[in-house]
Amino acid sequence: MAPEIFLNKGHNKGVDWWAFGCFLYELLVGITPFYENDPILIFKRVLKGDIKFPSNFPLNAKSLIKHCLEIEENKRYGCLSKGIQDIKGHRFFNGLDLNSLSKQKLRVVYIPDVDNADDMKKLNIINEDDEDAEEINPEQDPFDEWIRKGK
Repeated sequence: MAPEIFLNKGHNKGVDWWAFGCFLYELLVGITPFYENDPILIFKRVLKGDIKFPSNFPLNAKSLIKHCLEIEENKRYGCLSKGIQDIKGHRFFNGLDLNSLSKQKLRVVYIPDVDNADDMKKLNIINEDDEDAEEINPEQDPFDEWIRKGK
């Protein structure tokens, strides 16, 4: 969440550009930019703008992400006088025809080999060699009492 939401200041489209910066970071790194195991630490990192980038992180991506994750909303890309043009014109997108992309006119670089629309074999998330987990006897379920209390 953007800092203005954490601080209950009210918000507008700036939170969407914040989310875009988080999404781009996560696509490139694999975790969220403010990842911590403790929600309070996440909150503190967001409010400080404490973003850690891997050493080999692409500089153009780092620049765009930092502009989108600007703490002060009035300085955040997407919220400046040029609006979305600041983002679209950023050097991160050099060489990408965004107009053709939006019209789905770009040549696809990679087409996965799938048998049908439900084929997930290329996702590497299903291992058919794995055994199913053993069923838990209800008398041995350590969470049974806790679950019944919640009802």
